[in-house]
Amino acid sequence: MKNLFFKIVPILLLLFVGCSDRQSEIEGYEYFQFNELDTDQLLVKVPETNDIVVFKNQNEEIISLRVQMSKNGREGAYTRGTFSGGGGYLLYHFDTQRVEMEFVAVPDPFATFVIDISKTRTNSLVGSIYFELWNKPLDESSNLPERINIDFEAITSKMVINVKEYSDVLTFNSPKNEIAGSWFGLDRNVNVIYYDKKYGFIGFDDLDGNTWRGD
Repeated sequence: MKNLFFKIVPILLLLFVGCSDRQSEIEGYEYFQFNELDTDQLLVKVPETNDIVVFKNQNEEIISLRVQMSKNGREGAYTRGTFSGGGGYLLYHFDTQRVEMEFVAVPDPFATFVIDISKTRTNSLVGSIYFELWNKPLDESSNLPERINIDFEAITSKMVINVKEYSDVLTFNSPKNEIAGSWFGLDRNVNVIYYDKKYGFIGFDDLDGNTWRGD
């Protein structure tokens, strides 16, 4: 079956041919853009808000996630707002690909899975993954999961899921082999995450021996 996570709308290849240094200005503010050197690290397709992402394990059980928010393009970086409720001030613009999802069965005002790939003010590209069920805590005093930094230079591998081959897969292995608390009754027991550099989040494994793959 087709991987629903990235069936969605193709990017208008945000990648602008020409100069590799894509820093410019909009209305007097610096704008740090994706460039052709970033192409291999960017998602070729992104989901839209309210799309449903489905993962199935070896026992035909299903986990569904809904896209809460999807961004693909220019975003603003702002200062923090004031305690009295005043808004922050725009500092600069930057390009980003950001996807936030929630479990369909457990609606939560906060995102439970996040992919973020963005340009920084130093014109570098950074990426991270956050999964609420990841079993590696932020620190020893907390059960909150650690945010995973994406190393775009790391060695990749190939995976085949439902006859589709993914050729640029990054595998993130947790050093922990125990459950790190729970979230809305679900164990934080995910210890392996599979991320394809073109298609994003394609699967994960847990400590119960389940292998969840994009359906």
